[in-house]
Amino acid sequence: MILVQVFLLILGFCALAALTVDLGYVTLTRVQMQNAVDAAALEGLRYRDDPTLSAEEKRARAAEFANGFFADNGTATTGAGPVIGMSAGVSDLNALQTIESLGYYKPALKANADNEPGGDVVTGSFEAGQPGLEDAAYKRDDFTNAGDRALLVRMRRSNEAFDDVTRSGGPALPFFFGRVTTMQPNAGGYNPRMDGITVRATAIAEARPVRQVRYAADPASGRPGVIGVGLLLATWLSMAPGDTIQAFGNSGNGLLYTSPAFTGELGRYLDPASALAIGNPLSASSQPVPQSGYLAIYFNLDGIARVVGYGRVFYTPGAGGGPDTITREAAQDGTVNTNSRTPPPPPDLTSADWNTILAAHQQLYPASPAATALVRATLVR
Repeated sequence: MILVQVFLLILGFCALAALTVDLGYVTLTRVQMQNAVDAAALEGLRYRDDPTLSAEEKRARAAEFANGFFADNGTATTGAGPVIGMSAGVSDLNALQTIESLGYYKPALKANADNEPGGDVVTGSFEAGQPGLEDAAYKRDDFTNAGDRALLVRMRRSNEAFDDVTRSGGPALPFFFGRVTTMQPNAGGYNPRMDGITVRATAIAEARPVRQVRYAADPASGRPGVIGVGLLLATWLSMAPGDTIQAFGNSGNGLLYTSPAFTGELGRYLDPASALAIGNPLSASSQPVPQSGYLAIYFNLDGIARVVGYGRVFYTPGAGGGPDTITREAAQDGTVNTNSRTPPPPPDLTSADWNTILAAHQQLYPASPAATALVRATLVR
């Protein structure tokens, strides 16, 4: 009886050890992989509007970023989880196996030249209302490989065979203490003792309309901001890229309005205290300098000019007393000084008025400037 009790205690201790050791290093690997694909999806999508790069080259930039996320930096210790070698065991229980550390998994994501849906990096479109599940062929209901407004990056460690052209993967993570438990193969033939633990991480970034812009612009470095001019929504919608209109020369008819031009620290992320967001009213400011930047598009609501979005323009002050001009530029992705996050409604707006602002904002799709946003991140075990 004592031997039976000791045996049961050993099983219990091994189960607890499996929860701490096995689950612990699997969780660490998952987090490392997810951090890499999150960053790669965001950075890769920043090349969306670069005319000098092909679609494959843009995906290659994302793959390179994910692979570089695990650079050695002289330490040879960074990687997407450990690689563990297990010797062949005895019987179906794989008894008497030995464990050997083989270092860390160094991902080598592929650029996926054919933009295959199950590839490491895929350009396409994101459907926010669909579930974010993947089937065995890596097909998703929330993402297709048509279009270019979204970028999917995935990293895999499993016992699957990959072509190493469109997709890549590392070895599955083995069980340690979990082997002492009563694990059995499933109906599909998966044997956790032999096949290990599958770990996958997926991230999707999407170009979403700019909803906040930092006030400060820096013409010297080319970093855009709000340029200090506002334009009526109807007028903006009537313009095509390349069209030029006079700025202050026709402000009397309500087509144009000056907007704030505060100074502030330039940076990749917005400081809410120094940003102009949709829903806020415009106010007067000094005349801006010649520059390319974001023009605040406004909509009159109860006699107040409310910002409903942004357009990319080049502002030129008039020479010799002539009128200032604004030229509409093609929509560009906002990589700095912008944010796609919907701001909270201003306190002086009712819910109905805020919905009116959002509806006006929708009229700017899809030609409005876009900011990259991480829209779905999935840890899959």
